[in-house]
Amino acid sequence: MSMDTEAKVSIPLKAKAEAGEIPELLLRKMFSNFIKLVNNGYEVSELEGKYKPSWEYGEPTSKRHEDWLNEARANNLHHYHVGFVDYNKGSGNDKDYPGRESDGIIHMTTTCLDNTLTYIVFRTDKKHPKPFSFEYDPTNDFQVAG
Repeated sequence: MSMDTEAKVSIPLKAKAEAGEIPELLLRKMFSNFIKLVNNGYEVSELEGKYKPSWEYGEPTSKRHEDWLNEARANNLHHYHVGFVDYNKGSGNDKDYPGRESDGIIHMTTTCLDNTLTYIVFRTDKKHPKPFSFEYDPTNDFQVAG
């Protein structure tokens, strides 16, 4: 029996979008290049952009960064390159994680309940932070409606 998949936007991220804090083009790319496709049955491996665990990062740059990577693994954080503003020319050379790269990315956690894999998008970035170090609160930031 195959598992169902769905993609949702967290309540706090929806509020930011409604408040105009996220560029409209980035939101459109998030929906057209990720959410809509996942909700129509596509696997993340079939999408154009690169999907990668956020804790996979060579050597940590500091103790704080190492702590962040451990938390990211514990919270099952991944990120996806949505093609904002566009996909970069010549990108997609990661042998472990295929797919094209863009400056704009979305961050998500995944949950599995009742045979459904849910991608909960909780953050957007216009430009890929290097390294990741943003703060987040799983209790609040991963909330979704119904």
